[in-house]
Amino acid sequence: LNLDMGWRHRLVAEVVGSNGELFTKSNEDVKLLDLATGTADVAILLGKAAAKYSSSSATTTINSAVLGLDPSQNMLNVGKTKVQESDLTNIVALELGDARKLNALQDNTIDAATMSFGIRNVPEKEQAL
Repeated sequence: LNLDMGWRHRLVAEVVGSNGELFTKSNEDVKLLDLATGTADVAILLGKAAAKYSSSSATTTINSAVLGLDPSQNMLNVGKTKVQESDLTNIVALELGDARKLNALQDNTIDAATMSFGIRNVPEKEQAL
């Protein structure tokens, strides 16, 4: 049925905007965070949107970046292969991380954060949110 990918596409469309407004509304770089990224499906979709809308802007150069965090190295390994196959290694980075512990990220450095189905696996949901 592949319904999960439909929801992931919907999530990305809501974040990015129907015409890529997230990337085209200013001349500044856009930094995105995908929590519980798993095998990077959402991070890759965000990366593709960043590449599409950044390259379509004739007057600005936007160096957008997507950081995907997940506590499972095995999931990240699969995701890294998918990122490479999608030719997005210059946009999407995947790192070991926990949605409940984001101390390493500086305040006001992320423009939008996503978490698709991973919230169901977080024991302390309030802490992650």
